Amino acid sequence: MVGEGIYNVLQTSDHLHGEVVKVCIKDAQKKRNAPAHLFTTQKQQLLHDSSIDVIIELIDDAESAYHICKDALKAGKSVITANKKMVAYHLCELIELEAKYGGTFLYEAAVCGSIPVIRTLDNCFDSDSIKELHGIVNGSTNYILSQMSQKEESFEDVLRTAQEKGFAESDPTLDIEGFDASFKLSILMLHAQGIIVDHSQIFRKGIESISAFDIAFAKKHGCRIKLIARIQCSDSECFASIIPTFVPDTDQLAHVENELNGIIIQSGLSDAQVLVGKGAGRYPTSFAVLNDLTALAKKHKYSYNKRKAGEYLRFQADQVIQCYLSHHKPIDLPDKAFISISDKYEGKDRSYVQGKIKLSSLKRLLKQHPQLSVIQFS
Repeated sequence: MVGEGIYNVLQTSDHLHGEVVKVCIKDAQKKRNAPAHLFTTQKQQLLHDSSIDVIIELIDDAESAYHICKDALKAGKSVITANKKMVAYHLCELIELEAKYGGTFLYEAAVCGSIPVIRTLDNCFDSDSIKELHGIVNGSTNYILSQMSQKEESFEDVLRTAQEKGFAESDPTLDIEGFDASFKLSILMLHAQGIIVDHSQIFRKGIESISAFDIAFAKKHGCRIKLIARIQCSDSECFASIIPTFVPDTDQLAHVENELNGIIIQSGLSDAQVLVGKGAGRYPTSFAVLNDLTALAKKHKYSYNKRKAGEYLRFQADQVIQCYLSHHKPIDLPDKAFISISDKYEGKDRSYVQGKIKLSSLKRLLKQHPQLSVIQFS
């Protein structure tokens, strides 16, 4: 669907001057709204065609996408992709291939849909130190949490509706367990701080255990629950996490609802900058891909200027956070797991504990009790 939208824009736009030479497809029997001679099921026809200088990769198979992008860059072609998992897994190698063979590798659509966050970081914060970057980078989870709050329905019911409306996949694991957000955050780490961090090193807790009890607790305390991706840095260390978070109603991110994404960039010179927009879907993704195509026509490349500074930053995987853990009775959470406990509640159907805890200790608790609901205080 994204590919069809891009094709239509290229046929009608007065601003973009490009020719679609060939389109590689998986299902040759599917009817498509373009001339039949454009289509092939053989990717090598595109990779070996010297008249094709740009490959736009839009498939959902990360491993196949990697081989397409790698082979295209090796052939000296430029590549535009929206595949965040593929980019997160292979970013370092693909950057090296870009430099070695002379193509250009752009992937704005892989992170926050229509929000130009990579280009903003690359162009506008090139000479400014970023103290913190945090926000909502997954539209599916934000839709679910928004609907749970607005309609007071269960996680399961809202997820089912999200799947019916196309806001969540039939297998929603990558979204609701925070994997999608961790892929995106590892990409943002490079552009914000100049360091490449494997997504598996980032502390990740998704929304799969959030209950109606938790939503009610948040409302009672003037907050909304959002899945927040966060990068925090000092002069020598950098930390990243994906954790459901109590966001006060007075915070701008509290009002980023449904499938919208929102990013706040806190820098040394410009204070806080807020970016909000559609984070996923056919048209937002098409918008981001076409912007990359426009940038490519202007010979734009990511600068990666912060990589040298990033060599002096140490990635810190552990941190003390103030959080709320809720659970069904009976689960005995050991007090010794916490640095300190500020509140406890035991109810008939659900209980909670609030306190300070190291993420390493929280990881151990989650291995023992994976159904714990974890929400950080912002």
